[in-house]
Amino acid sequence: MKFVKLGDVARIVCGGELDPSRSSCWNGTIPWVTAKDICGARINDSLERITEFGLKESASNLLPVGSIIMPASMAPQNVVINDVPVAIGKDLKAVIVDSSDIDRNYIQQFLLSKTSHLEYSSKKETEIEHATEILADIDIPLPPLGEQRRIAQILDKAHTICKKRRATIKLADDFLNIIFSDMFGDPVTNPKKWPKCPLKLLAERIQVGPVGTLPQFEELMKDEVSVKNQEYIINGELHCNYSTTDMKEKHAQLINYPLQTGDVVVGWKGEMGRCTVVTKDKNYLCGPENVFMRPDTLVIEAVYLARVLSGDLAKASFVRMFQGAQNLNEILVGNFYVPTPPINLQKQYLQIHNKMASIKEKLVNELVQSNFLFKRLAASAFRVSEAA
Repeated sequence: MKFVKLGDVARIVCGGELDPSRSSCWNGTIPWVTAKDICGARINDSLERITEFGLKESASNLLPVGSIIMPASMAPQNVVINDVPVAIGKDLKAVIVDSSDIDRNYIQQFLLSKTSHLEYSSKKETEIEHATEILADIDIPLPPLGEQRRIAQILDKAHTICKKRRATIKLADDFLNIIFSDMFGDPVTNPKKWPKCPLKLLAERIQVGPVGTLPQFEELMKDEVSVKNQEYIINGELHCNYSTTDMKEKHAQLINYPLQTGDVVVGWKGEMGRCTVVTKDKNYLCGPENVFMRPDTLVIEAVYLARVLSGDLAKASFVRMFQGAQNLNEILVGNFYVPTPPINLQKQYLQIHNKMASIKEKLVNELVQSNFLFKRLAASAFRVSEAA
């Protein structure tokens, strides 16, 4: 079996950079592809376009059709081939295969199978150069051209299945967005004129979680050793069963912040607006830098409240609230006003939400299984290729 270095059979080029404020560079006819355009397997357009002048100013070149494009920070689904000439931004790289003995789709599928080993950051110039060296140094098994095409076709079909699964999950999310908007309107503008109530009248309990222990806690989380089977929610995201010997002190702090099924937890450090509802009775504790509230189910549903607290209204209000206060406290949080539709209408939405959550859970499980099977199929295909 013949092996080749990717850098020996292809050119690897970096994207360029362009000042968004220079109007003479934008709104032209040349597709300007960035990481947000990279999805699926092929690309034939972009969200932004640049002029010929912009292309020169960007220090980028027009990529020929059939170039293999990937983000600087790679994910398994993010390796595409362009069907039209494009220029790429600095957050992308391109592999240009010139040899007639190599099928571009085969190289694309090979890179997709290897992306978990090729993750890198493009924050610094030295890291960009290092990423190029990593790509150039990859050993690629090179069976005859016909076999390359056969392998690429099989893997492309498997990858398409994964793509359809992801699209269906997005449709489920979009459907819920539409239903919420139709039933309640935008919480920011409140077009249906729902009465607004402060959280202190909607929640049986509001509690600010531990403050100032997050960095140490994140460091301790890496050990993945269970203590009393407790789990923690940090910044609105669940982290399971983490501890060390030193964790006992942190655990002693967190034990004072127990969560119950139906509690709404909002992260107030990092990305504002991350929010979750506790849906299982598993002895969760509220982790550092969070606020949790226990809704009064007679007047407000947790799922509805979490949706409002994840939206633009809450984000803008919380940012002002948290930045203006030296110490976050329950009084500040309690004074946040929430549009409050009739509880019966909220319950109708809850039923729809639960049905969609059940469907989405099944779809996610199918996607996980599809991704697993794709990776196994890819590993098997290239292992057979290497052994041939």
